[in-house]
Amino acid sequence: MASSIGSVPPSQIATYTTANIQALTTQDVAALTTAQIAILSTTQVAAFTVSQMVFSAQQLQAFSNDDIAAFSPADIEALKSNQVQALSAGQVDAITSGQLAGLSTASIREFSRAQVGYLTTAQLNALSTDQIQAISTAQLGGLTTGQLAALSTANLSALSSKVTQLTTAQVRALTTDQLNALSTADMREFSATQLGALTTDQLGGSAPATCRRC
Repeated sequence: MASSIGSVPPSQIATYTTANIQALTTQDVAALTTAQIAILSTTQVAAFTVSQMVFSAQQLQAFSNDDIAAFSPADIEALKSNQVQALSAGQVDAITSGQLAGLSTASIREFSRAQVGYLTTAQLNALSTDQIQAISTAQLGGLTTGQLAALSTANLSALSSKVTQLTTAQVRALTTDQLNALSTADMREFSATQLGALTTDQLGGSAPATCRRC
């Protein structure tokens, strides 16, 4: 039986208690209008359970940035690939460190290349080494030079051999400390083009041609 909740005025939805929100069936949730979603408070949003995370891409985009931050880590983890990729730049930026920490490596790989570029440096450095290792080479290409330069040495070294996929601009953004954190094996995976992009300052005064670790 189709849900009739779409006919409920948004002003009435705004009065729903958390118990009312949790009583909604998945059919009800899927039938919520964008106007109804837009009027929800962060307290109401936080009441949604994992089983209720059946929002369409259009519905998800109706949530404010503060609403996105109000979902529980389990709720964010429950989002499917098409839902994750529907999130706007502002919504991705609003994801909290706690929410990110709750994401599986599979969920990390659901972010699009563009969305990875929306993550703040604080968000990136909140990721565990396992989550960083899960970033695909396609996603890696979405990181800006600023994001890369701000990565912790632990997270950069967690990329391991994936550093060979960095563009010359990304390579030039790496700091001396980050390069020192890479293993000799990883450094030797750099292509001639990537090595040529490194400066003597990055290598601590050594020219790329004389770098013992390259």
